[in-house]
Amino acid sequence: KISVISSGDELVEPGAQFTGGMIRDVNLYSIGALVENLGALPTSFPRIPDEYDKLLEVANKAAQISDMVIFTAGSSVSSRDLTAKVINDMGSPGVLVHGLSVKPGKPTILGMSDGKPIIGLPGNPVSAITIFRAVVDPLIRLISGAKEVPQNKVIEAVVDSDLPSSSGRTDYVRIRLRYDQGTVRAVPVYGKSNLISTLLGSDGYVEIDADSSGIYQGTAIEVNLD
Repeated sequence: KISVISSGDELVEPGAQFTGGMIRDVNLYSIGALVENLGALPTSFPRIPDEYDKLLEVANKAAQISDMVIFTAGSSVSSRDLTAKVINDMGSPGVLVHGLSVKPGKPTILGMSDGKPIIGLPGNPVSAITIFRAVVDPLIRLISGAKEVPQNKVIEAVVDSDLPSSSGRTDYVRIRLRYDQGTVRAVPVYGKSNLISTLLGSDGYVEIDADSSGIYQGTAIEVNLD
């Protein structure tokens, strides 16, 4: 049983009218769907305002009825970031890690409360989905008692252009596949992590290891398919 909490004063539900400065709540539904796809049971707590007392109240309720709690926003380093404080106040030991050496998804929070994993995903959709697949997916399988973890569906392709990367950081680059005279080619799809069009316009992603400074054009790579 996985609780998914969506927080943010700027969020509105799909289909609702909104004004400037508001955004549609994508993560609550996409993360819930990913949870359900694993065979787990998601419970959604939609659109909690950026208020500490309210968020802590809902988080404690979520922890009581589930085996893991996932926050889908509020994990960036800012004056309005309440997620880390809430996780620390939910129960010992609280926040274990605040920030990962990955892109996208650096502001991820990993914590524990009374033996239950508490995850703070970034608010940007591409970051949230990327970190779910890299971190949360295997964690849900672990606590559910899965004996085997299925391998990602991959396809070999040749990189169409150089893929630069910063050494010391794992990069997840979205990829669009195209066929050229019998060869599968990997075309990088660049875009900010708040744009779901980056996901819609790609077929999968390549993971660039932290000890690599990038991948040269013409290199054969494995693309993880969505």
